[in-house]
Order: sequence, then structure tokens, then C-alpha cells
Amino acid sequence: MELYSPELYQAQEELLSAIAASADMRESKNDYLRGRAEKSIVSAREKLRLWGLEEAQIEAIELRKEPSDRITINSPISGVVVHKNAVEGMYVETGTQIYTIADLSEVWVKLDAYESDLAWLHYGQEVEFRT
Repeated sequence: MELYSPELYQAQEELLSAIAASADMRESKNDYLRGRAEKSIVSAREKLRLWGLEEAQIEAIELRKEPSDRITINSPISGVVVHKNAVEGMYVETGTQIYTIADLSEVWVKLDAYESDLAWLHYGQEVEFRT
């Protein structure tokens, strides 16, 4: 999904500012200041990662050298959207569940069988079914 978030925009600006500060500190003879500048970059990257951005997205921000007002947030799992809790243009707060995604790579099937069919059924056997 694509999301506009002032907090995400600010986090991108923090990363770019930390990178710029680190570049300024490279010529510094003060090891402490250079170390702090590098730690600021790591911290800003981690903040973006915790917001749900992937490493490639963070690297793209660094290469672009400009924050984006809209960020694509990818699902942490593959699957099928089974419930959509928001629509385009809707305001959502941090922590709001926007989509419910079901991982259908493994499913359970409940089977009711007649007692006369039990001779052909075995625990763990493969089953084919159609819906």
C-alpha cells in the first residue's frame, strides 16, 4: 500500500541529515564526533526499518537524497487479502490494522465421513478436494 505519513517523512529527513552530518565529520580529527555521526545514521536507518521499510527502500532514499511524501509499505508475508479495513484517502493512526492477509500456503480441511468409509481413510494420507 502507499502511505502518506508526516512521521515517515520526518524519519527520512533525519536519515538524510545524519548522512550529511557524517560527511561533514569525515574530515574531523575528533573520533568521538565521527563515531556519533555514524551511530546517528544507523539509528535513523533502524527507525525507518521499524516503520516497515525494506532495506532496498532505505537505500533508495539515500541515493535519491530527498525524502518522499508517499512511501510504499509492503506486506511482511505473502498471501491473500481477506479483509480491507481502510479505503484510499482515509486517515489511519499508528497501529491501525489496514489489511488482513491470510497465508493460504497451508490450509485445514474438515472432513465428515460415514463410518462405512473409514476403511479407506488413514491419518496423514494425501487428499484432493475441490470447492
